[in-house]
Amino acid sequence: MTTYFPERMCCPRCDHGFSYMAVGSFNTFGATFYTDGFIEGPMYDDQGRLFRCPQCRAIGWNDEFICEEPGDDEDELAAVFDGEVGPIPMREYPELLAEAPWRGPDEEKYVRIAAFWAANMPRRAPDSQPAPFNDDEHRNLLALLDLLGDSSQDRLMRAEILREMGRFEECLAVLVGFDDTELETVARLIRELAMGRERGVKPIAAE
Repeated sequence: MTTYFPERMCCPRCDHGFSYMAVGSFNTFGATFYTDGFIEGPMYDDQGRLFRCPQCRAIGWNDEFICEEPGDDEDELAAVFDGEVGPIPMREYPELLAEAPWRGPDEEKYVRIAAFWAANMPRRAPDSQPAPFNDDEHRNLLALLDLLGDSSQDRLMRAEILREMGRFEECLAVLVGFDDTELETVARLIRELAMGRERGVKPIAAE
């Protein structure tokens, strides 16, 4: 099951304090895994790391919204169940790209992957047709490709992005010599889809 607890945060710009329901624990039971790395499940809630102050609208990372002193303001506690207070939802990450809210390449990669996942949400329906990425989505993917490294996870992400962009030969080239037993099922599916010249994001069948 997914558990939550109230957590207090303070804006680093205006010092406004607020509380929200933070995730204490979650799991992947009954979850669907996708070729782009996204996970969707009834007990899976990986809250984002970016926050927007509900008062001044400043954007910052979770480790920036630190309260120096405890507080028990009734207005703060009343807002704990407000859906507008808390981590910025993934669907809004494409809009954050223009603000470049990152402090380094790792955070930029995090934001760009979330924007990629958000762009793919309409494409996850079983009967959806793989639509081409629009100009903003395409620019985000090109920038994300530049940020990915040589780890197994990054290689899979690179191969999947190239496949979804229709660059099938480059996708297959990335997977040559891929050797990670834990991720081989995903690599095999991406390889088969690329060989079939299929661009759409796909769920990964449970073994």
